[in-house]
Formats: sequence, structure tokens, C-alpha cells
Amino acid sequence: MKLPQLPSTIRFREEGNGSVLLTNLRAGKLYSVQDSSQLSVLERLASSSASIAELEQITEGSDTSAKRRLKSFLLDLYEGVVSNGWPSREEADRLPRVHAVSAPVYLEVILTYKCNMRCRHCLVGSFRDRPSAEMPEKTALTVMERASDADVMKIILTGGEPTTHPRFWQILARAADRGLGIALATNGVNLSPDAVARMSKQGVFKFMLSLEGGRAETHDYIRGEGNFDRVLQAIRNIHQHAGATVELTVTYSKRNMPEIREMIELAAELGVDMLKFSRLKPWGWGRELESICPTEEEIASVNRLVEGLKPDFPGFQSLGADATRPPKEFTCDVHYGLAVMPSGHIIPCSSFEQDAQGEAVLGHVSTDSLRGVWESPRAHSLRERMAGHGMVMSSRCETAGCARTRVCPSLYCLAEAQYAFGSIDPSAMVPAKCATRLALETRPADEL
Repeated sequence: MKLPQLPSTIRFREEGNGSVLLTNLRAGKLYSVQDSSQLSVLERLASSSASIAELEQITEGSDTSAKRRLKSFLLDLYEGVVSNGWPSREEADRLPRVHAVSAPVYLEVILTYKCNMRCRHCLVGSFRDRPSAEMPEKTALTVMERASDADVMKIILTGGEPTTHPRFWQILARAADRGLGIALATNGVNLSPDAVARMSKQGVFKFMLSLEGGRAETHDYIRGEGNFDRVLQAIRNIHQHAGATVELTVTYSKRNMPEIREMIELAAELGVDMLKFSRLKPWGWGRELESICPTEEEIASVNRLVEGLKPDFPGFQSLGADATRPPKEFTCDVHYGLAVMPSGHIIPCSSFEQDAQGEAVLGHVSTDSLRGVWESPRAHSLRERMAGHGMVMSSRCETAGCARTRVCPSLYCLAEAQYAFGSIDPSAMVPAKCATRLALETRPADEL
């Protein structure tokens, strides 16, 4: 019997410490393979099917112990990585997990700030009129070359609405030619059956869309009339014409929190693979919606509800947001990836685009390699700072008596901290100057 060829969403690369980094792009977990001889096994299975006997010959594993190790690795590979869907099979997680990498695993590519919608809570709506609102094609093609040279495993094309970029298909083709795994963050308006099929052929393995309510009137209040039906049709088109992973994000607020169960039921009915929850941020156009931002108690309540509903919907993974737990338990994407703005500037992640300046700008794709940026002292400093940021700020804010300490995103996100304090310099992060706290203290009582 031959083992099947590994799907294209299984990616691996050699790390500087002699190990091999392994992942399933659909599930996102990172694993470490310490036995260098197993790299040959991965390389063979990535190009064709093979029997265990053939793999034993490749690795020269003729003795009993070597054969046992090989079979154990293959079991971990196919059951714990290849078949690792949602919900995750923790019992199959026998390979060591990875929490530090030698180069970025993923790259967010913000193709444009322009968009064919005007969502009320858009973080970058006001950016669409900037001179640098759209990434030049030459810059975008350079980004794909840089990503390939750095062995980036996944790129996320995002915006604005990336499909509105006038050279979207040419940029997508270059990413595919370079063998990059491609995820698309989109509002779904342009996901016609033909477009979805074409995207799938060019390597888009995941579509990331948004849902603002379990009913049309709730969703359309945020995203505009008719867009509830459009996003549902987009999901159906993906299932019918692409077979790709579908990830939905719910930005919850006072308006849609009563419909949490309806949204989860709808996502399950549509065959969504992952449903994520994010809070409404009073950034960008979202400043006008501060009155419907959830309170600490509402955040805690919705997270308990989501956790309680998970057993009823085993077909997909739902992730709560802003959970009320100690900051030391949070992880941050700055440890695994980078982002590129339309201007070509490289930043730690797209959340920093709100105020990309100073330490938050790590380089430019026209002059800097992604590995060089990743290994730079500035990038190292940011990652190290993030590792202890939550505990430092938690202590400061609790001492200052802030009521939002347990749920404040500034505690686990440097970009949020920059927004709140105007800087990511630790000495500038003084609770008394926190914009989030000041806004809370001046908010009318009937809005709390």
C-alpha cells in the first residue's frame, strides 16, 4: 500500500537549528521535526506517493528501531498534521509544537485601502484617499519575490478589498508561480462562481470573510444593504467551485451579541470551517460606533456563551475574543509573521497600520529582505518586548485601578498599546495617559 502524496497545504522548511518546521496551512499549527533524515521523507511525499518500504530505503532505516521511528513519524504526520482539521485533534498532537521561528511563516500583504463597500466599523476607511492607498504592481511583484526568497509559507492578501486592485489577477498569478500558499481576506462581493474557481486554480486555499449578525438587518447595518445575502452566496460559491477553507470573523458589538447563537448556527449550516470572534474597535470609522462597543461584562458573557456552544457544533472551530484570562496566556502573531503596507513599508502586523511610525516601521520591500528584517535588532526587540508586555502592563493597570484590566487589548497587543498610549516605548505606557481608560471614564453612564 502506498501513502498518498501530501496535499499542497502541507508545508515544511529547514530551520537554522537543524530542525524542520512543518505545518498544515489550513489548521495553522506549527510543528518541529528534529530528525533530519525525515526531511527526505517529507520531500518524497511532497512530490509523489510512496510505500513505507520505499521510504525506509530513502532513510536507510533498515533496523527495527529505525523502522519503528519512521512508522511513528508517518502516523503523526498523516493523523496529526495532514488530517488535523477542526476541531483540532489534540490526541494526535504528538509532534513537538513550535513557538519560535527563524524567518516569518506568513506575510500579510495589504494590496490596497480602496474598497467597494463602506462598512461603518472600517479601521482603514479614511486611508482609501491617501496617495499611497494602492500598492504599485511593481512593489507587489517584489513582495512575492521577497516572500519566496524567505521561504514564507503563506501570504494573506488583504486590504481594503484586495480584489478591487486593478492588477489583482497578475499579482495572484505571481504568488502562485512562486509556490506561495495564498489566503484571501475579502468582503465577498467579487466572489462570483467563475472568480472563485479561478482563484482556487491559482492557489487560494482559504477565504476569510466577515459576518456581522445572524439576520440581514443586523449585518447590513454595518456593511450596507444587501450584503448579508451577498456574503452567504459567496460562501456557497466557494463550496461549490473551490473546495477551499472558509473562515468567518464576527466583530461583535452590543447590536449583534444577542444573535451569537444564530450566527454560530448559520456558520454551521453553511459549512464554515472556522468562526472567529473579534471585538468592535473604536478606530478609524469605528470611532462613530463607540456607544455600541461591548463592556467588560459583555465580553466575558459572550466568551462564556461561545465556549458553552462549542460542544453543540463539532464540525468547526470557534474562537472567542478578548477572553478574560491572564495576559501571560495570550500569544501574538508578531512571533510568526510580518505585514507589508501598500507603500511597501514592512511592519510587525497589519494592526500597526493605524499609526505606522518609529519602531513600528521595520524596513521597505524595495531595499530590505524579509529575512534581514526578521533578524534585525528592531524586530528582535519587538518580539522580546511582546513576550513580557502583558504581565508588565497588567501589573501597572491593576495598580492604577483600571476597570478594564482583565479584557483591555492594550495588555496583549503592542499595536493596541500604541493606539492607547501614542507610543510602544514602555516608559510612555502610563495608565493615567491611556486613551482607552480616559474614554471609558468620560463615557455617559447610560452607555456603559
